[in-house]
Amino acid sequence: MSKFLEVANTFKEALEADAEKLEHLRDVALQVRRKFAEYLGVPSGNPIMINGKEAPHVAIGDIDKNGHFTGIPKKEFQRSSADRIQFVIWFTYDPEPKPRTEGSISFHLQLEQIAKGYRIWLNDFEEFLITLEDMTSLFDAMYQSAIEKARKAIH
Repeated sequence: MSKFLEVANTFKEALEADAEKLEHLRDVALQVRRKFAEYLGVPSGNPIMINGKEAPHVAIGDIDKNGHFTGIPKKEFQRSSADRIQFVIWFTYDPEPKPRTEGSISFHLQLEQIAKGYRIWLNDFEEFLITLEDMTSLFDAMYQSAIEKARKAIH
């Protein structure tokens, strides 16, 4: 094999490994959303409106350039660094369906894989170590933030 082919094959293998790692992190992000909804006991099949579109009470996506939450497919979760992805979980706790839901909170998250699970940052400053089996510490912090905001009623 020529040196060129060796370099080209090494590059191709690195791209494939990176794509697998990125896909895995995106799958974990979806699990974080699903498990947070389970943790909260959110009723299923009861969509609400977020910026004019039906969505679940615990949605996943990003904040657009206008500052609005938008659901996005997992393939669009952006990297925040070579080893991390970023995404937003939008929790709507307003129990009354209406054209514009008012009671909600956004959680800005960054996720990376480590040797024994995952490191996740909540709103850029709180860091948690989680596994696929146990995300309780993260969810407890998210729940406490939601309770504090809900008590204020007006945002």
